[in-house]
Amino acid sequence: MFWISAASTWCSVYRPETLKIRVLTGYHSPGNFRVQGPLSNLVEFSNDFSCPVGSKMNPVHKCSVW
Repeated sequence: MFWISAASTWCSVYRPETLKIRVLTGYHSPGNFRVQGPLSNLVEFSNDFSCPVGSKMNPVHKCSVW
């Protein structure tokens, strides 16, 4: 439930032309990037959802800060 709750905060639907404008002119990245970027780099997320190694949500090379 934690992952679903965290991701649903950023749930949104945009028409392609609106998304393009937001990406080009907005200060913040669209919600899907705010979810997919961080979660795909967490081993815990990949383990909880059994994402295959090399998939979009479980890349072979992950970013790590700490």
